Amino acid sequence: VEEEPAQAVLGLDFGSGMSIMSVSSVGNAKLPVLVQNRVSSVATPTSVGFREGERLFGDQCYTNDPENTVTDLKFLLGRTREEFDALRGADHSLAQLVECADFAGHMGATVEYLGEPHSFSGEALAAMVLQKLATFPAVGAEAPLVMSVPGQAFGARQRRALRAACQIAGVKLAGFVPDLTASALVYAHTRAQDLAGESKLVLFVDMGRCFFQAQLVEIENRTIRVLASTADTLGGRDFSLRLQALLAREIGNKYGLDVTKKARHVWQIRKEAERLKKVLSTIGTTKFEYFIMEKDVSLLCSRAKFEEESKDLLDRVEPLVRKVVESGAAAWAACHPEGAAFPDYTLEVLGGGLIMPAVLDRIRHAADGKDAHRSLDSQSCRALGAGLFASLYYNKASDSLEGYVAPDTAPQTPEDDGAAAKQQPEEAAAKSECIEYHFVDPDLLEMNADMTVSGEENMIDQARVREQEMQQRDDAAEKRATKRNETEELVYNLRDKARSSPPDAGLQNDEVTRDKVLAILKEVEDWILYSEESENASVEDYEAKIANINASIKEIAPKFHQWLEDERVARQKLEEQARLEEKLAQGTRTRDKTERPLTKGEFISAAEKRKEQGNQAIKEDDYDGAYVRYNQALTNLKSIREDPTEEEQEVIRQLRVACYLNLAYCHLMKKNRENKVIFNCNEALALDNDSVKAYYRRGLAYKDLKQYENAKKDFEQVLKRQPTNKGAKKGLALVEKRIQEQVTK
Repeated sequence: VEEEPAQAVLGLDFGSGMSIMSVSSVGNAKLPVLVQNRVSSVATPTSVGFREGERLFGDQCYTNDPENTVTDLKFLLGRTREEFDALRGADHSLAQLVECADFAGHMGATVEYLGEPHSFSGEALAAMVLQKLATFPAVGAEAPLVMSVPGQAFGARQRRALRAACQIAGVKLAGFVPDLTASALVYAHTRAQDLAGESKLVLFVDMGRCFFQAQLVEIENRTIRVLASTADTLGGRDFSLRLQALLAREIGNKYGLDVTKKARHVWQIRKEAERLKKVLSTIGTTKFEYFIMEKDVSLLCSRAKFEEESKDLLDRVEPLVRKVVESGAAAWAACHPEGAAFPDYTLEVLGGGLIMPAVLDRIRHAADGKDAHRSLDSQSCRALGAGLFASLYYNKASDSLEGYVAPDTAPQTPEDDGAAAKQQPEEAAAKSECIEYHFVDPDLLEMNADMTVSGEENMIDQARVREQEMQQRDDAAEKRATKRNETEELVYNLRDKARSSPPDAGLQNDEVTRDKVLAILKEVEDWILYSEESENASVEDYEAKIANINASIKEIAPKFHQWLEDERVARQKLEEQARLEEKLAQGTRTRDKTERPLTKGEFISAAEKRKEQGNQAIKEDDYDGAYVRYNQALTNLKSIREDPTEEEQEVIRQLRVACYLNLAYCHLMKKNRENKVIFNCNEALALDNDSVKAYYRRGLAYKDLKQYENAKKDFEQVLKRQPTNKGAKKGLALVEKRIQEQVTK
């Protein structure tokens, strides 16, 4: 009798800025596996954009109209207009935010879709992203999912809104786990052998995009006891907004430009502020150079001025951390013998917001001067913890999370108004493969006390129907785009082969036949690029074009057609052999991450190996293979949990720069990937603002997009650093000619 396969489970960190998902199986005590999205990254921007009759998700949104792109979805959920305005939520959005009639008047957004304004509630917008995320893992939306969410700053109404969003998206939500409890679980699980028989206190502090959280935890004999926790709606975006305002003000003072009037200019400055914030976290002063509103802008920016601009935000940090330390010490004393000395504790910091030295200094000061450790991967630990929580607690028979509430305890049900009173700490336990954890965490129990969404069934049904209709339009648009790209790529590949095929293919010495083949391909290319008919062409229209190409070549150049067919068969055999080798490799035993995670040195070595494999793939013109290898290298570097030395930090920086530059090169070799070139060059420049290759490749991409002013600026940056660069000189001359042509029209 065949054993029934283990039930797959998912863990999701539905972040304000980025969402990350992990997959595991019921009863699996190993760390879950992170799920990669369509561009081989584990992190997907939590945003949705709208363009004519289709929606854009994740990285696609960065090239869309900012007024029709909704970000910070988690911050919209379950909030009334009054609450939202009190938190100054509208300051962070370029889309039109409105109070929706459905879902108790919660906040949503109005965007241009299908040629007219459409309003969507926060629940509906979150559902759009959730259904997209659910398509990434092979197990799909049917697998039960545990979601990590902020603790006290994300209340009952916000969680209720997330439950509604999951029902709209068709995602099977099994329960919630607090962000820092999920992180503590990963911390304890990966150090199980080191912590055996010992008691350890850890202060976790996390500042993401929208929320600041702190939690003091005691780990002893597989018991994770939350002694104290707090949270606030203070995040990295608040600091970015201050830097954005500072840049806008100084640009206005120096150049007389108002970059706050148009959404596109605000969006550009906002992205630059995000980048500049990272730079100022590593150096005290830097020059800010940017081309905006037909002007080359140059400013000297300092960390001191940025910190002065953000003083009131910085002043909120220390009291939050100090409150947790003091409350945690009192809670510890209450459950230990009288007179026992409060033990020393470790400070673990998470979240991208904590790269800012001024924030970190205030945290350390409130934490009695403790050194800040980053032994957990800030990006993935919440998703890993949620996935591990799901694998330990999910009961397939009852289709729910069970076994984490001790038999003699029962959490109270939250009141209808969503403001559940805090309960006394209760114990929860999980057992799997001889792994047993106990939790003392009132937030954990409160979050899962009521998983229903009563009273909103009709609104959920209506939103679900609307979502399914939009999915059908998205699927149709994606199929058309895929078939269009397939047709275009076929034309380019056949043209290259017609010009460089060997003598036995019959075209090398037959110029007349070769010209006929090229003419067929040129006709199809012109139809794709310039014909109005192709803009509304169906999948069937593109398939007809492909069939016509094959039939015409077979008739005009039968020898060349046979050579193409022989090459296709040989390529299929190679691909089949590669699949078999990969299958055999998957059958070998892999390292158990719970026994010993990779060290930072091993991660760096693995990244260097992947980068070299990518370089070799480029030499073989295998740009898709190179793309995968460079992304794997970046994933290895992001997985480092230990604090690197200064020398290691520089090695990591150089590796990341090289990978981003090479990814940009891979995309340059493909058609219609200019925006991906720009994205990777921006990432490289954030790490190395003097990278000639990044400026040059981004300039080429801007040129292909006909954004000649941006291209001109990048080519000038290259020549500023390398005055004899022939490629940049040629590119600059070309874009200046195009700019002049536009002026004289």
